[in-house]
Amino acid sequence: MTEASPPFRIKSVDHTGITVSSLDEALPFWVGVMGFEHLYTWDFENSPFLEELVGVKGAAARVAMVKGPGHLIELLEYRAPMAARSSSQGPATSVPCMSPSTSRTSTRC
Repeated sequence: MTEASPPFRIKSVDHTGITVSSLDEALPFWVGVMGFEHLYTWDFENSPFLEELVGVKGAAARVAMVKGPGHLIELLEYRAPMAARSSSQGPATSVPCMSPSTSRTSTRC
């Protein structure tokens, strides 16, 4: 029996997004305990762009990027809406950053 080829192939992953309840508590763990490098922290007020990016109406967030051995981790603390902040599952935050024409991932979506 011959296996069919998959319809697509993942060549690389730019980063992994993780929703956290507090960046102030998460960053000391990722930097101090895990040894990752803190690259930046950005604040995003609510906007149509952010709502489209994360799929959450009324979203506002603080985002920090940390760099570890061979991979980037994006830590997301939702400031709004309150349902996103209090949900145990949180909103979906993994966003592919890939250019189909070049098959390269982008560090900015």
